[in-house]
Amino acid sequence: MSRKYKVYDTVPTNVLANRLEQLSDAVCKGPDEVRRKFDMRIPAELDRDADLVLSQSARRMNELEAQLAKVTAERDELRKCLLNITMFDPSCDEHKEGYRMLNQLLPNRWGE
Repeated sequence: MSRKYKVYDTVPTNVLANRLEQLSDAVCKGPDEVRRKFDMRIPAELDRDADLVLSQSARRMNELEAQLAKVTAERDELRKCLLNITMFDPSCDEHKEGYRMLNQLLPNRWGE
């Protein structure tokens, strides 16, 4: 563990995950190990101090869940559009609308 990370967002997720595993192991081993592994340092170590690792990990899980919900909704919209395209009938206004929606979604998702 180190003091090389000055900002929460710079601690790699795998570093946080490894520390979470260490903290979990400490809980299983009992109170003495918990006291050793859950101590906090001054100055704080963003990749070691249990309170900071737990809070940053929780924050990242919430952010990832929100991102997943957004991507899932986009995927569902794209599926609807693709279904319309595969059954495309140029004379059908509903199919034209699906194609138009797909053209709107693709630049927004992959053209960022």
